Amino acid sequence: MKKCNLFLMSIVAMFAVVASVNAAAGDKRPDYAVNEGGKYFTCTVGDAETLEDALTMTWGPNGGKSCDDIILASGSTITVTKELDFGDKILWVGYDDDDTIETLKVAAGGKLTFGQDAGINLSDDGVLSVVDGGVIDSQTSITGLGDNGVVKVSGTGSTLKIYNNNGSESFGIDEVGTLEVTNGGTIEVTGANGGINAANIIVTDGTLNIHDNKNAGLKGKLTTTGDSIITVANNKKGLQLADGSSIGGNTVVEATDNTNGDIILQGKKGNEVVTVTDNAKVNVTKVVKNNEGVTEKLVVDGTGAEFTYTSEDNQDYVVLKNGYITDNNETTPVNHVLYANHDISIDENVTVKNTATTDIKVTARDSKNSQTLTAGEEADYKVVKVTIGEADLILFVNDKLSDLNEVGAQKLEEFKTPEKGYSFEKLVDEDGNEVDENTAFTADVVLTAKFVKIPETEESAPNTLDASLTYVGLAVLCLGAIVVTFRKLRNN
Repeated sequence: MKKCNLFLMSIVAMFAVVASVNAAAGDKRPDYAVNEGGKYFTCTVGDAETLEDALTMTWGPNGGKSCDDIILASGSTITVTKELDFGDKILWVGYDDDDTIETLKVAAGGKLTFGQDAGINLSDDGVLSVVDGGVIDSQTSITGLGDNGVVKVSGTGSTLKIYNNNGSESFGIDEVGTLEVTNGGTIEVTGANGGINAANIIVTDGTLNIHDNKNAGLKGKLTTTGDSIITVANNKKGLQLADGSSIGGNTVVEATDNTNGDIILQGKKGNEVVTVTDNAKVNVTKVVKNNEGVTEKLVVDGTGAEFTYTSEDNQDYVVLKNGYITDNNETTPVNHVLYANHDISIDENVTVKNTATTDIKVTARDSKNSQTLTAGEEADYKVVKVTIGEADLILFVNDKLSDLNEVGAQKLEEFKTPEKGYSFEKLVDEDGNEVDENTAFTADVVLTAKFVKIPETEESAPNTLDASLTYVGLAVLCLGAIVVTFRKLRNN
């Protein structure tokens, strides 16, 4: 009997030890929840240690349970400084709907690796930050699940790379709110179904390399400054640029060999959709529009801005205000050269080269006279601005007011129309010199209309006439009375 009791006590003690071990393991593992069916485990982590645990630990009977999805705890900021392999697990950043910000920072020494069926889901309250040489290496996607998720890559050596390996379904960086690449950071997306799709893409001294993707290259409102480098090549679509995009600083853009267009204008509001400014250098093969309703154009407007355009198609989509437009057959860019293959209207001093096989007409805006430019010919056109009241009329150098088209002539006549009691006298320039319909203009000029008051004697002339008529009437009446009186006296 004593032996039986000792045996039972030993069994109880053994179970107590096992329970104690399991409790200890339970204390170490991340929080987890089980979905319906009990087959899918979601683990919530609050710091780097629990994140590492969630990747490596199993628990339950025979250690058969592990984290499938890993969620950053509400309001947490986790900094990773080790190499962590997520395998096929999915990481959620900004999962909770409580308006708190969840941040995952991959810093110096840190590297996150994702397999074919994994990736990062970035919600509205999520911030994914790669800094100080940190690395993210993913075979799948970073997917935005709202409009406000933020991805930041900053610092020399900081790298975010997304690529397709063994047929994985990668969609690149898709539908995030803001993407920032700064201070030597690099993003590369290659071999995926999609490239980068973000509402706002900000690049300052950073690098974007988007190449050999099945579908999109880069889509969103792009703003670049500093010594940035952007390469978009061999994708189905190139740079799909939204209203207000600006390529500036010393940015170098190479957008070539994208099947459906290297720069695709997206705007629909009548604004200039893209500006190439400062000393930016942009090299593209073809500019297209997203649809026929797009009215925006790409505008080159920077003292050192260079736009190299090798196609003869859609050259009217590109407008030169300041800088250079050239093709890659030129050894040095030609200042202010606008390539055109159809009739155009200009409002700046510019050299126009006719790339069409037929003549084209070059017209100064608001002038009715066009000048013919033969096929292959190049000519300098100088324009002057004639300001009359609120209107600015653009004429060729040596044009006259008589050369204005109907709209310009109408504006001039309205300007010359006096107030009641005044009459138009003349037009004068800023020096007081009289200008008429046949004055040739050689420089910008502001015209002023001079009016004179109509003299009062002229204004009162109708009253004088009325008085004269009155006096004549009285005279006739008096004469009639005299005649009647004379006849009466004679009859008597």
